[in-house]
Amino acid sequence: MKSSEKETEKYCPHCGSNLERHLSVESVEELLDLKEDCIRKWIREGKLKAVKIGRSVRIPQSSLVEMIKPINSLKDRVDALMKTLV
Repeated sequence: MKSSEKETEKYCPHCGSNLERHLSVESVEELLDLKEDCIRKWIREGKLKAVKIGRSVRIPQSSLVEMIKPINSLKDRVDALMKTLV
């Protein structure tokens, strides 16, 4: 990614904290093509970080990215192995 394409971080004008995008369980369900029960189980087990806002559960985008990184890395290794076998 070029430096001009980097996403600029947004900060709260009042407290200066980082404003991060948070996704609903339903959004993550659609993105990963998984069942809601699976995502909620990951949250209960601590595999996926989430915050509760009122009665809603929201998943920080960074938490989702951290969870997906090892999966993408494993996929790349499997793809490389398959190329050597063909």
